[in-house]
Amino acid sequence: MTTYIINDGVFEKLQNKVILITGGAAGIGRAIVALAHQNGAKVAFCDVDEARGRQVEQELDA
Repeated sequence: MTTYIINDGVFEKLQNKVILITGGAAGIGRAIVALAHQNGAKVAFCDVDEARGRQVEQELDA
C-alpha cells in the first residue's frame, strides 16, 4: 500500500485564487475540492454525476 502525505502549507497558496476541478463530486477530486475550499480558494467544480455534485455543493455551504 502506498501512502501519500500532503503538506497543507501548499494549499495556503490557494487563498483568494479561483480554481476549477473536474471530477469534483467523488474520490480524489472531492478531497481536493474540500481542501481548496477550506484554505480560502474560490472553487468551481464539475462532475458527470449532477446529484452528487449538488450534494457536495450543499455540504460546502453548510
